[in-house]
Amino acid sequence: MKGTMRKRQKNVWEVTVSLGKDEQGIRRRKSETVCGTKAKAQKHLRQMVEKVERTRLRGGVVLFGDWLHTWHRQDVQPRLRVKTQERYADIIEQQLIPHLGNIPLDELTPRHIEDAYQHLLTDGLHPRTIRLVHCVLLGACKYAVRRENVDRNVAALVAPPAMTKREVIPPEIKTVRQLLDLAAAEAHPLFPFLFVLTYTGMRKGRPGASNGAT
Repeated sequence: MKGTMRKRQKNVWEVTVSLGKDEQGIRRRKSETVCGTKAKAQKHLRQMVEKVERTRLRGGVVLFGDWLHTWHRQDVQPRLRVKTQERYADIIEQQLIPHLGNIPLDELTPRHIEDAYQHLLTDGLHPRTIRLVHCVLLGACKYAVRRENVDRNVAALVAPPAMTKREVIPPEIKTVRQLLDLAAAEAHPLFPFLFVLTYTGMRKGRPGASNGAT
């Protein structure tokens, strides 16, 4: 298979390779712009052609959804615990494939990923969960680079949604006293804990962390 190359302007070239026909019989092509000498553009075109031919030898254009399954089978299952494997599989099926599964692996872009994250946010998925989705995506793309299916990890170019902290509104003193009185009257097993928590200001901290008291 040969690609085509045309000069756009001085030291700017457009190189194109054919990706064959899709399921509807429509011919698909991939074009890239190369800045530099003609020799550099020719070398880039040869690399594109070789990459497409390697993909075809593996059975045609690789969709990202298929690649996710391949990555899970070849890389996740041999290394990670069963619970983690199951969690990754759920993310692949529920969050990634519906939004990114039909995109060819080598055509996945940061914009695709950003749009997917925005859809997940709109659907009500918590940013914390989307950050886990991002970790899965990073792993799948990193493995694709390692296997030389793509040249770069596009997921690494995307920032997942930021975590937002909710404002904590403490209860009024009157409400706390009523709670303690009720817990004491009913001899609730948590009454000692609630009493200590209320009158010491104890709060959640890191295990083993010191508050500086001597």
